[in-house]
Amino acid sequence: MKLKLIPHCVLAIGLAFLGVSAAHAEADLVETANIPFDFYAGNQQMPAGTYTIGLDVQNDIITLNDNSGHTAFVMGVPAGDDGTYQSELLFDHSGDSYFLREVKNDVLDVDFPATKAQSAGTESAQVPLIRNHS
Repeated sequence: MKLKLIPHCVLAIGLAFLGVSAAHAEADLVETANIPFDFYAGNQQMPAGTYTIGLDVQNDIITLNDNSGHTAFVMGVPAGDDGTYQSELLFDHSGDSYFLREVKNDVLDVDFPATKAQSAGTESAQVPLIRNHS
């Protein structure tokens, strides 16, 4: 009986690795941004710096990584298409704090829910995204 289970286990493990490889190999976009101020991505505070921005188009998930090892994952909701295709990060600016509000480019436009810290009287700040070509 044990010998009959071994091929099934090997097959299951192989399919699991294949599924992970296929998911990892999806053509997500990677862009770079130089963010000159500390900011919040969701509720996580991030320092100013150069960030690699991973865009999971299918799931509207944004991954932000800087060179110092800071990482944030933010899930958004699709925004309405306003007809512009400038690649940029949009931030709300209130007092001394910046909050990531939207990521947009030619294939993705995602809004992030406002946090409690954001107030109605916010200003906007824009940071351009630069597409990484592999």
